[in-house]
Amino acid sequence: MEDIIRKDDQADSLYVFNDKLFAEYVDFNKIKDEVISLGIPVDETIRLSEIYKYVVKNCPSEKQHLDKVFFENIMYSQLKNIYINTFSEKVDIDVFKGRMKTILDKIKRNSDVPFPYQQMATEDGFYLMDLIQVTSTGTKFISGFNIEEKNGQLKSAKILFVEAVKDKNNLSRYFIAGIDINFEENFILTMIRNIGDIKEKDLDDEEDYGYNLARTIPSLYKYVKSEIIDVLIKKIDVIDKEKDRKSLYSLCKSLDDELLKDIRKVVQEKTSNTIKRSVNELMNNLYDLEDRPKQSDKEEITANIESLMIANYIKTKHGSNNAALSKMAKKKRLPGYTTKIKFMGNRANRGATQSAGSKQPVSATDMFHSLYISFKQALGLEVWGMSWFEDYAHTDLKKTKVLQTSIYSQSTQFKIIFLPRRPLNKEIIHYVVRYINRQRQQEIDNK
Repeated sequence: MEDIIRKDDQADSLYVFNDKLFAEYVDFNKIKDEVISLGIPVDETIRLSEIYKYVVKNCPSEKQHLDKVFFENIMYSQLKNIYINTFSEKVDIDVFKGRMKTILDKIKRNSDVPFPYQQMATEDGFYLMDLIQVTSTGTKFISGFNIEEKNGQLKSAKILFVEAVKDKNNLSRYFIAGIDINFEENFILTMIRNIGDIKEKDLDDEEDYGYNLARTIPSLYKYVKSEIIDVLIKKIDVIDKEKDRKSLYSLCKSLDDELLKDIRKVVQEKTSNTIKRSVNELMNNLYDLEDRPKQSDKEEITANIESLMIANYIKTKHGSNNAALSKMAKKKRLPGYTTKIKFMGNRANRGATQSAGSKQPVSATDMFHSLYISFKQALGLEVWGMSWFEDYAHTDLKKTKVLQTSIYSQSTQFKIIFLPRRPLNKEIIHYVVRYINRQRQQEIDNK
């Protein structure tokens, strides 16, 4: 650190690290690890501004690398409300850049970003996160944009859209939407962090706030989709709510079936005949011959009793050991397990239940098994809670740490919310998105 400070004192006085407002969005330890991998000496007390000044003065060729690390860290660490869109358009690089230029020109006309930095924002790509600090409320700008190509074709494009806001303590904050367009797999992620304390517009604040201030996650997503995504990609797939809810249900049920397959087999083998005889005897005792329920009704009662026996078996065998089923899921190399469901039944009824937390599958709860027959007959899931193993490649069966999500299927959007407070990373986000998208596509193929 002393070496950095000594050299930093000689740093180019023209360079000033301006934007500290991005600090709440980054995983600084990860940035430090990346900087160390470049051979730059750091210690525990170093600040990002000092790293930048050192690089600008002593190894300017690494500045672009550091910018990209900073850019992707902002995008993938804390922006945990993720909207997913898919598309079918094949876009030429030059066409895409032309559309991006249109967006940039429009934003620049209404921006308080200093002109020299506006000039740096071009359709060929740029990083301005370390250079500009905008506090004028309602100002919208793009702080970073990059394109990756492969064999002359677009591979990906990433954009950091920022709106300057004030919180309820009147402090300047950035409300950010990270846009990740994957041209190889045809999906678009719009990633936003919840800032629950954005100051509401006062009646006399119109000059500062303007008329288009996005104060909520849905309103920011709506703005970004309309003003950026719909301009860049013309053929975005229409959300099919019914299909998406069926796909979530199919995935949830298949994971539940696999997780509890062995337990259900044991319980059914030991109780099925007894339960059937008991149900028949009860029906004979309770009803006259002409009033007895249909065979289908008997079968439903039998299935409900079997389901309750399975719940009792799990509780008796594992008690309060929430980790037992989690370890079972890991041993079976499942991607994770369900923690919450809200479903629509085929008789116009609905059901919902959830577990006590991310480490307990919902199938460990009595309520889930009470609802199980209705769940088996469901038409789809409106909301699905899922804990994903962070060791999704299953390199070590002892690694059972999970990342909890809530997945929402609605008529105009499909959204995943990552719930942990700790920073995320691009790999786990893309893994979850790809897994879900495969199931959504499978539902289309089976339709």
